[in-house]
Amino acid sequence: MKVGSDVAMPIASRGAQRVSTDDPRNRRIYPRRRNTYPAAYVDDGSAQKPAYGLDISGGGICLLTKDPIPPSVLKNLELLVMIGERKVRFTGSGCWAVPVNVRGTTHYRYGVRLKQISDRDWDYVMEHSLDGEGGPQLTPGTLLTDSQRATVLPPEKQQRIAEALALKKRLDYHGEKRLPLVEYTFNDYVMQRGTPYYRLSVRSKTVNAGSTAEHRTSVLVAIEGDAVKVLD
Repeated sequence: MKVGSDVAMPIASRGAQRVSTDDPRNRRIYPRRRNTYPAAYVDDGSAQKPAYGLDISGGGICLLTKDPIPPSVLKNLELLVMIGERKVRFTGSGCWAVPVNVRGTTHYRYGVRLKQISDRDWDYVMEHSLDGEGGPQLTPGTLLTDSQRATVLPPEKQQRIAEALALKKRLDYHGEKRLPLVEYTFNDYVMQRGTPYYRLSVRSKTVNAGSTAEHRTSVLVAIEGDAVKVLD
């Protein structure tokens, strides 16, 4: 298997056990980049065992191993992966397992959900996988489309942003049910203290005595939570 090349996925064996596609863990909110890269995991004897990553995203990886990983180890799996020129360490948990055929030999493919990673390593993973498949397909420096806004910013988050901008006198909003018109530009993904965020730039306007003023504000919107932070 050539490291760094596009991968033809192994053939799954009959009777493979994996989660339903309706399971929330299978709904992708991060872009996923498919490519092979060297990896290693710590088994129940505290020894590193070689493996391959088959894809990667901000939510986790697909891991290919020669030996089955015990369920007790999968609950808190320690991993070291080589992404480009950088070694990335993180802890994950197994979501599904599929026996696969690789050149006539049974191997094991695992979906591993990310549990713990350093902020800088996560940012690097997102830079690496930004142009991958799935997720809201965000491109740095571009305005959010209506469908992207619906995915990234549910109404309650938009309202919280509007209220914060109103407090800073950057938006004419007084709690009306109908949200005012503003533009959102995606800047990048960033993790702070273990929480992943979308970093957005918000363009808003205020009108005072017939004069219109335009404002731009940077905000962080939690990807898997309710937090909204106004940065300036």
